[in-house]
Parts: sequence; C-alpha cells; structure tokens
Amino acid sequence: MTMANSQMFTRGYDRSGDRMLDDSFFSEIIQTTIEAPLDENRWTKIADMMASRYRGHAVFYTFDVPLMVTGQIWFSNGYNKCLDLVDAFLDNQSAHEIAANEYIARSKPFTILTELDVFYATQDDDIPPMPFRDQLHARLGTGARIGAKLNDVGPWVDVGALHIPGKNSEIREQIRSELMFLYPIFGKAIETGRIVANLTGKYGAILSLFDRLTFGVAFVDDSGKILLSNKCFNELARDGDGFKTDGKSRPVSVLGDESILLDICDTAQNDASGGQSLVALLERRSGQRPLIAKASKIRNTDVANDSLVLMLVVDPEAAPASDFSELAALGRLTGAEIEICRLLIQGLDTENIANLRDTTVATTRTQFKVAQAKLGCHSRLDLLRLVLATSTSISSSHTPDGV
Repeated sequence: MTMANSQMFTRGYDRSGDRMLDDSFFSEIIQTTIEAPLDENRWTKIADMMASRYRGHAVFYTFDVPLMVTGQIWFSNGYNKCLDLVDAFLDNQSAHEIAANEYIARSKPFTILTELDVFYATQDDDIPPMPFRDQLHARLGTGARIGAKLNDVGPWVDVGALHIPGKNSEIREQIRSELMFLYPIFGKAIETGRIVANLTGKYGAILSLFDRLTFGVAFVDDSGKILLSNKCFNELARDGDGFKTDGKSRPVSVLGDESILLDICDTAQNDASGGQSLVALLERRSGQRPLIAKASKIRNTDVANDSLVLMLVVDPEAAPASDFSELAALGRLTGAEIEICRLLIQGLDTENIANLRDTTVATTRTQFKVAQAKLGCHSRLDLLRLVLATSTSISSSHTPDGV
C-alpha cells in the first residue's frame, strides 16, 4: 500500500489526517504497519516509535475474553526492565485488571479510553489500586494509561495502550486525536496478521510436502525469474553441477548452451509450443548422467497469471526416496524381489544387480521372471512401469500433521 492509498484511513479526521500525513513520523509508522502482517517483528518497532513519540512506553496485546488469558504481546524496549512484572501479570491478574479488560472488550472499537473512563472515575485518586499497573508505573516513571480496543470481531480483544508521564486527567487532546488516527490502522494490521498466520498454519503442511518432493520443481515467470522453488531444485542449483541461477534469479545451464532452460520456458509460453511440454538435457561438470529438465505452461484456466511456467528437474543419479512399501503392500513379492525392483529403478542391469547382491546372474534373472509373473507383467519394461507407478515421489520423512 502506498501513502496515497493510506488517505483512506483519514476519513472522519480530514483536517488532522492531512496534517499527520505531512509528518515524517506518521509516514514511517504507517509504512511499518503495512509491513507488520507479514513480519511480526515490525510490531516492536511500531511500539518503540510510539514510545518515542509520546515520551512513554507502548504495548499491543491480544486478550482471550472467554478464557481470560493474554495471548500475543508486543511492547517497546522500555518494558524490558519490567519483564518480571509482565509474567506476574499474566499469571495473577487482579480483579480490577480483569474488569478493565472486560470493559475494553465491551467498548466500541477505536474508542480512546483512559483509566478514568474504565473505572468511571473523575480524578486519578479514585482509580482503584492494581498491583501490576502500580508497579509498572513506578518502574517506568509513568502515571497515566490510555488505549483502545482495536478489533470489532472475534472472541478475543486486541488492545493498544500507552503508559505516559503525568495523570490520566491531564492527557492532551492532541494525543487522543493522533491515536484516533493511528489505532484503526493498527487494528486492521493485527487482524490481517492473524489471517496470514492462520493461512500459514493451514498451508504450511502443503509447503512442507512441496519441499519433500524428490525432484526439482520451480514456477517461472515470463522473464525467466524463479518465483517459487522447492528444496530439491534449490539444492541442485546451489550444487551447480548441471545448472545454477544467475544474478536475476533465472535458471541457466553451466555447460553447453547456457540459455537452454530459459529457451524451453520461453517456448513453452508461446502458442507455437501447442501447450506441449519441452524437455532439455543439462550436461554436468561431474560427468554424471545429464539432468532432465521439463517445462510446461500453466494454463490460464488454472491460475489468474497465464504467463507462468512449471519447470521440473530430475536427477537420474539420485537414489529414489521411496522405500517401495507401496509395492510391498501388494503382498506378492518377497524381500529379495522388492530389492531387485529397487535396483532396477536406479538403472542397474542384471549383471550389476547380481554383483551388488552377491548372487548369480541366473538367479537374478529368475527373480525378475518370478516378480513379473506375480505382478502380471509381460516384460521387464512393464515391471519398471509398475514400480514407478507405485513409488512415491515424496521423501519418506515424517508427514506433517493433517496431511
């Protein structure tokens, strides 16, 4: 969001809002708040900026009303000398402190409240004693507390609060006006951050599976830049044996035609490719069998951006991650027969398999014939197809919860 977009937040505060947007403090704090939903650490900076602006200390926290517990807390660095008090507050809140949270929960969002408002008091001496608040004021050198509820939905309450010098009855109108401008922005950012965190939690398992694929996968835009890639793709590029990424985050070959990967991506995007996949062999510095790269255009019926290309990179030298439990689940093969199938998919011939397993070539041939018969295969090619069809392309590490 740009500063022009942020004008939308000034509705209802046109005059003060215009003045605020001319202030470098408000320009910076709005920009930092826009970044906060994707970077939780920004809230500490926001709290520090608020603390500096009002010569006090700032805190943002979420409070679960049904459970009567405090959740997330972000505070300015001044609170570092009060961490023991924060822990004590979370463990042993007084009745008055709980009542204050309940009052805030019932209030309208972004209504600026002092402790006088919360406790229906006319002067500071009428505010009831609260162990946490009183010790906090004493240690921070503050005397007043002002804040607001920052959300209007949910069983929780998002709160922004300032501890500042002086008395609650002496809080300047300018502070109230500025908080009325800032708190709605903070509230939307906290709510957006909660949504982002929820989505990240739900789709984190899917991203984990993406990284556990045993072949390289990348999404490439129309300039050839890699937008998203999995762990295997990144490791192959970092190794640089067959390909690497250039200074523009584009995949390039290290031997032969450097642009071959960009060429197949570009061709895949063109109508001339007929929507067909394009394949390239990537010669390797190590002299091992070439990597196999495949590019396919992602059709616009699948995603809004119809210029994306899906690139797959397979390393024929890599040992398959599968333990062939799927093939064993058919219940027809012995352990020895499953083992020769595992070696078959690695590209070994009969003689090499026999030598590796310390058996004769004749015995290995017989085991292949028996395995083929058990699985209804007429040739070793059919057997290889069945092995590949039943083998997973996901490494056999722990599967994330819920997947």
